[in-house]
Amino acid sequence: AGARAHTHWTYRVEFPIMPSVSSVLIERMIATGRCFWGDLKQPIKEIGPTKEAKLNWDLLDHGSQILKFHTDSTDDIVVLAGGAWHVNPSKGLIGPISTELTPDVVACILRMPQVAQQEAGALAEAMERSGIDIPRPVSKYKIKTEVVKPTPRLLLKSSVEPGFWQQDGSDERSSVAMLSFDYGGIKFDCADNTESRRVTGDEILVQKRDLAAERRLSDLVEQYNLGEAYDASLANGVVTFESYVDDTAVWIDFIKSGVAELEQQGFVVEIDDSLEYKIVTADDDWEVETTSGSDFWFSFDLGVMVDGKRVPLLPAINRAIKHLQGIVPHLEIDELNVNGKFYAPLPDGQYIELPFERVKAVVQTLLEIFDRPGAVVESAAKVSLPQIMQLAPQFARSNNALLEKINNFDGLKTITPPSTFKAELRPYQLEGLSWLDFIREFGLGGILADDMGLGKTIQTLAHIACEKKAKRAKKPYLVVCPTSVLPNWMSEIKKFAPNLKSLALSGLQRAADFSKISRADIVVTTYPLVPRDIDILREQDWQAVILDEAQYIKNPLTQVAQAVQFLRSDYRLCLTGTPIENHLTELWSQYNFLMPGFLSDLKTFNKTVRTPIEKQNDAYMQKILKAKVSPFLLRRTKELVAKDLPEKTVITKSVELEGAQRDLYETVRLAMYEKVQDALAEKGLARSQIVILDALLKLRQVCCDPRLVNLPSAKKVKTSAKLEQLLEMIDELVSEGKRILLFSQFTSMLDLIEPELNEREIEFVQIRGDTKDRATPVKLFQAGSVPVFLLSLKAGGTGLNLTAADTVIHYDPWWNPAVENQATDRAHRIGQRNKVFVFRLIAAGTIEEKMIEMQEKKRAIANAIYGDEEAIASKLTAEDLADLFKPLG
Repeated sequence: AGARAHTHWTYRVEFPIMPSVSSVLIERMIATGRCFWGDLKQPIKEIGPTKEAKLNWDLLDHGSQILKFHTDSTDDIVVLAGGAWHVNPSKGLIGPISTELTPDVVACILRMPQVAQQEAGALAEAMERSGIDIPRPVSKYKIKTEVVKPTPRLLLKSSVEPGFWQQDGSDERSSVAMLSFDYGGIKFDCADNTESRRVTGDEILVQKRDLAAERRLSDLVEQYNLGEAYDASLANGVVTFESYVDDTAVWIDFIKSGVAELEQQGFVVEIDDSLEYKIVTADDDWEVETTSGSDFWFSFDLGVMVDGKRVPLLPAINRAIKHLQGIVPHLEIDELNVNGKFYAPLPDGQYIELPFERVKAVVQTLLEIFDRPGAVVESAAKVSLPQIMQLAPQFARSNNALLEKINNFDGLKTITPPSTFKAELRPYQLEGLSWLDFIREFGLGGILADDMGLGKTIQTLAHIACEKKAKRAKKPYLVVCPTSVLPNWMSEIKKFAPNLKSLALSGLQRAADFSKISRADIVVTTYPLVPRDIDILREQDWQAVILDEAQYIKNPLTQVAQAVQFLRSDYRLCLTGTPIENHLTELWSQYNFLMPGFLSDLKTFNKTVRTPIEKQNDAYMQKILKAKVSPFLLRRTKELVAKDLPEKTVITKSVELEGAQRDLYETVRLAMYEKVQDALAEKGLARSQIVILDALLKLRQVCCDPRLVNLPSAKKVKTSAKLEQLLEMIDELVSEGKRILLFSQFTSMLDLIEPELNEREIEFVQIRGDTKDRATPVKLFQAGSVPVFLLSLKAGGTGLNLTAADTVIHYDPWWNPAVENQATDRAHRIGQRNKVFVFRLIAAGTIEEKMIEMQEKKRAIANAIYGDEEAIASKLTAEDLADLFKPLG
């Protein structure tokens, strides 16, 4: 589509759309990014404001007149595009025209041809008779001539052009200086137009251009190594200049010196927001920041303040050097001296102006430290303590207190809890207390990853008690935990640190307690509530934020994982017995909370760390990762502190499927395997997960009890070998006075077990996902009121202290061994004084046996990071599926 512009030449390409919908079409054209005026160098980028326009007759140089709309800007061109629109090509704007005339009249005016001088009188009489309220052409006029001196106006801008001629098709970015001449609001439209004529009443004012002045002013621009573009013309009264040599050097020199000099010559210079060569100045003070890294390496970061924001300098300096090295091979640092200044590009396209001699000192010191070419780093430099000390004297402001503290660091300090703490810590717990103090002292973040039951909560409370005693804790601590664990935290605080003021934020009425936050020593809330209350929680400055059962943020994309990032604190802690349950991204997510950027961004981490370790069994990268996280991850297993724990015995009981249950298993196995094979053939392994999981689920359900399977044939099978075995065990164990925790992944299986216990008059309590009152069943069981505790694996597998139990039964296995171990640790934990027996019921020869084997695969990934040397097992493959679906032997 096209539109007619008012010039001495015309073209008529209709815009075939009704005025009522033209704006919609224009908006959509702009949204494509491919809307241009005249040529590809003049993109139309946005809709401008609505403007009023007045009608005037303009006298053309050959004596004809044309009726034109005029806005408040001489840069506007009025066109017909379904209606009247004003276009400003230099600013990339198009906007609607407001007029009292009807659309049909507006269209007629914009299509109206030029009126010859001999026709003007007759047209004026006809218009008078019609009563149309528009100006009449002038039939008789006087001519007044004057020469006008121009004011040069220079617009500096950059634009992106489609890279049609680029080999890779990428867009090209170019910068130009657009020179126009302002003759008191008069617009000269083309190169050979030497005068302007305008009708005012019955007088024609002839204003002549000063071509000699225009040439002189153009020459002034060219002296700054800017030349007229190869296709430059005075069309629309604009001469376009561009650089033929290195853009960066020419444009920076022009902006820093040329612009001021031209303004002294009377130029009016406008720098458009699009110009990529914008220069900003920094504060005089430079800052050195050092952040602790693995094995006591440190990141060295140099920054300055620009408009109140900190800007890292090392990447900017490096970009400048690399850019100029591409132009000048074997570049010497002195060649970057531009009148005593050094100009470094920033990521947003601006250039920062720095004192050259100071930059030179920094670069030379870094080159000496690393002793290799191209050593200037892309981001913060990884340096040792002596190297930091070598760099620090270069700067007026450096974090000397931290440097001195690090230099004097001589291992963990021995910390003992204050007398107000009502518990005696074991040796390994005292070591944990010292480690927590190290994290606090240096303002870092760490994961206390002791096995479940080793007392992560009590170590954390002892740490807080120490901080309160030392009067370092000026702000409250925030503990975030699963909903089921909150009562346990409040109970432990009351029991071990009664002098600490605690506040629980839970329930529908918790808003009433928000005003109490600042007066508390410890505030405890839950993971589901953090996103809901984030506006309140993020307003508070916390002494530390502590995530209990931190595997809750293992998925960095969840709301809670993102919400905790907004919490402000001096340091952060994660408490979890399983920092890695399935894959290394879970570890990254926790460190992204603790020390954002410590393990790089997620994309880089997956590419350089996770993939080599999990898919390529890269032992070297395992060691690198272990070395990096080891100072900030403290993990003790039960085996390491076995002398402080009662003995645990794990017994696997195999149960043979028989009769109708065995036949059902084989029937379901064959049907599901065929379904899986069809899905694999059609969609491939990656897109068949739903089919595979459904098939595996049905086989597991048959092993537990046929009544769990949602198939008519399964409902007919009334016997379950495993349920019978379980009931026999419970009868015997209860008679021996044992206290039992019974876990199942399926709440529907608990529904089947419940009536069997009632029939035997065996009392029990239970916790499932929908259990709201968790404290009462725990209290009854711990007090010895009931012998059996039924728990769904996920709802009851974390956060509960059930040391009254001495027997744990896992009715059905789960893929992830960490989940089962957490459940077992409800009983096998600090405070347990009895031997603990763990029974696993496994249907022999079935998918359950295969699951036990496949559990080791996930355990290998976790152990590799904890320090074991076991190789990482491969992921589930088609061969694995064939093994899972093997027939009963």
